[in-house]
Amino acid sequence: MTQPPKLMPRLQHIKDLISPCDQFWDIGCDHGFLGINMYLTGSCHKAILTDIKAKPLAEAKKLAQAYGLGPDQVTLILGDGFAGLVPSPGDTVVIAGMGAYQIRSILQSIDLGQELTICLQPTWNREVLRRYLASQAFLIQESLVQDRGRTYSIFKLIRGGEVRELSLAAAAIGEAWLADSPIYQDYLAHEPALLHAWLSYLARVYAKRRLRDPAYNTVYQQILDLLPPLIL
Repeated sequence: MTQPPKLMPRLQHIKDLISPCDQFWDIGCDHGFLGINMYLTGSCHKAILTDIKAKPLAEAKKLAQAYGLGPDQVTLILGDGFAGLVPSPGDTVVIAGMGAYQIRSILQSIDLGQELTICLQPTWNREVLRRYLASQAFLIQESLVQDRGRTYSIFKLIRGGEVRELSLAAAAIGEAWLADSPIYQDYLAHEPALLHAWLSYLARVYAKRRLRDPAYNTVYQQILDLLPPLIL
């Protein structure tokens, strides 16, 4: 095999957000496409891939072996989170395709004060993760990508923020998608269909949530106000 494994749009988007690094971690790596692609394209000198499930990790091992990669190049570990290991300053960490509570628990297991590049893709309960990251003085650079008919929000963490408590709307919708955010304004101007797809998804989520908790009525209405018109 000569060409590195092709990445689906979600993983390619994540790769495009991170810079080349010495050591790359993919926590919950599934079949290992991202880490193996990172190594083969020279985007890292070593990839460490972990997964709590044996079956996808076995597929990742087969893929690494097909490219002739050994454990000094791509290390595969069966275990939860960092599997007892510790990232070093300068490492890049990706945690994608998990719920916010699980991602938060994994982040709490390491020293977030050290210099790490961290990229996250939570699948649900994003409020929980946004509140936690704000409490750790991180800013979130959010961006959107569509993959196989679904729209995903990707979090790249930015240092230099202040410890803060998010409002209900900021936690539920995301500071990036509020009307006064330059990110929202940029998507509104250049990618309104993608923004519409994301906010439509949030509207469906919070239409249900407000039935259980009336506090989300205003959040739901704010999402509708943010929705750009869909021009066919």
